[in-house]
This record gives sequence, C-alpha cells and structure tokens, in this order.
Amino acid sequence: KLKDIPCDRIKQRNEVAGAVLERVLWFLSIARNAIIVFIASFITFAYHNEDEMLFKTSGTVEPGLPKFALPPFSTEFNNVTYTFTDMCSHLGVGIIMTPLVAVLTNVAIAKAY
Repeated sequence: KLKDIPCDRIKQRNEVAGAVLERVLWFLSIARNAIIVFIASFITFAYHNEDEMLFKTSGTVEPGLPKFALPPFSTEFNNVTYTFTDMCSHLGVGIIMTPLVAVLTNVAIAKAY
C-alpha cells in the first residue's frame, strides 16, 4: 500500500520533509480513485471532437430530479418486450452473484480505510 511506505530514512535526515512525505503518500492513497477519474475526464475532454467520437461518454444529462416512481419492470429491445422474469432468467446465477460481489467490494473498500 502506498500509505505504508516507510519514510524513516527521510525523517532521520529532515523531520519536516519526512512528515510532509508521509502526508502526501497518505493523501495519494486515499484520493487515488478521484485522481484517476479526474485524469480520465481530462483525457476525454482533451480528445473531444464534435465530428468524431474517440470515447463514448454519457451524453447530455437532463437537469433536475426524475419524478418519483417505481422502476420499469419490463423493457423493449428490437421490437421484443422482455418482462422482469425474462430478464432474471437471462441473468441466471448472476442475479445472486452481482449483489454478493458488490457487498464484498464494499467490505474490501471499508477494510482499506
């Protein structure tokens, strides 16, 4: 882990520099996901061209909150309507594994802090 890199040698030479380095490493280890999102956003913005799409982004987002309602339990794709049970049967074991992986991911993130 980045925050666990020993800075003892630097602290022996210069206590202030060692403390600053420890804080910088701690900040980078905590903010690494945000830094990656920022870098990816900057790259997408830098290569954005109206004529040609190098990256597919989310597009225009409507302002405001959506109206309060239950989510749709059916969808239409290629003139075929899929019900909730059709979608669940297509997912198979994934309908159990997806929430399980999500919970394990959250536990791993929580243990990192």
